[in-house]
Amino acid sequence: MTVRWRAGARKAAAFTTAAAVSAALTALLIWAFGPGPDRQVTLRVPEGATLRQIGAILADSGAVHSRVAFELVGRGMGAAHQLRAGRFTLAPRSTPFDVIRHLVAGPFDQNLVTIPEGLTLWETGGLLARGAEIDSAAFVGAATDSARARAFGIGRATLEGYLFPDTYDIPPGAPPGEVLALLVTRAQGVIAEVMAGADPPPPLAPGPEEVVILASIVEAEARVSAERPRIAAVYLNRLRRGMNLEADPTVAYALRVRRRLYYKDLAVDSPWNTYRTAGLPPTAIASPGRSSLAAVMAAGAEPGGADLYFVARGDGTHIFSRTLDEHARAVAAVRAARPARGAPQGSGAGGGGANGSGRPEPGGGSG
Repeated sequence: MTVRWRAGARKAAAFTTAAAVSAALTALLIWAFGPGPDRQVTLRVPEGATLRQIGAILADSGAVHSRVAFELVGRGMGAAHQLRAGRFTLAPRSTPFDVIRHLVAGPFDQNLVTIPEGLTLWETGGLLARGAEIDSAAFVGAATDSARARAFGIGRATLEGYLFPDTYDIPPGAPPGEVLALLVTRAQGVIAEVMAGADPPPPLAPGPEEVVILASIVEAEARVSAERPRIAAVYLNRLRRGMNLEADPTVAYALRVRRRLYYKDLAVDSPWNTYRTAGLPPTAIASPGRSSLAAVMAAGAEPGGADLYFVARGDGTHIFSRTLDEHARAVAAVRAARPARGAPQGSGAGGGGANGSGRPEPGGGSG
């Protein structure tokens, strides 16, 4: 009797243990494959991440309870090679099955970044670093890679001027090369639309390159859109006459500054210094927008196309002149209307400041 009781007790204990283990395993599976936290979880899946790496990211963020369970679900659903990179927001109490479906189909969170007109490629890299966690050094390196420029059909060692100003949806941490391609492709599309098979106004060379360069200078000088074609016409007239452009923004680009220019700045030894170097600078000095590109193409039809000078009034508009004497009188009138502040900047066609903002001491004009 005692022996049978003990055997029965052992069987009961074994059954109880097995039941407990089974219950624990069931609870573990329910936990591992069950809903996540009662809150939204936002995460970023990097480009090229494997299913296991994504599972680790999800587990670390608390979006799923178990990396292993997530990986098993992903493989079971045949989604190991279908998960997309980008930023996602997961709904509260999402299961691994929900997460897999979300990462395969989206929707993705937008990360809108606006690139304004007139930024240099270095400034654009900095903006992308702040707005989209892009490696700015890698971006600038890609934008100054001659092989990459040639791949876009641009025959120089920089993509300056082709980073089109617009609003883009850029996933945080996106590869710099992909972002660069997005901006350049957009620029080339807009340039093609603006030029629409027409030749640039003389003396610009055929093709878009010199249009982009001159448009970048117009972008830096103009503050009133209606004046853009007339500003472009001034520079075209100077080119036709063999005069130096004497555009302050090109000097600022050579110095890598955005500040008021002084006479000493005009001595900088740089091919971008259009006070010392004839013709257009070797590259654009910023990214022009559509209106500045269109202004260059329309400048040949600008009425009163004999202007050779302009001076900033200080309110965003300019006084245009055909002769040096007219320009000198316009400069004197502007100076008389506004008290001088500090040392004067360079004299030239524009005399409008390093970024075209219309400084209180515009140049007197030379040439």
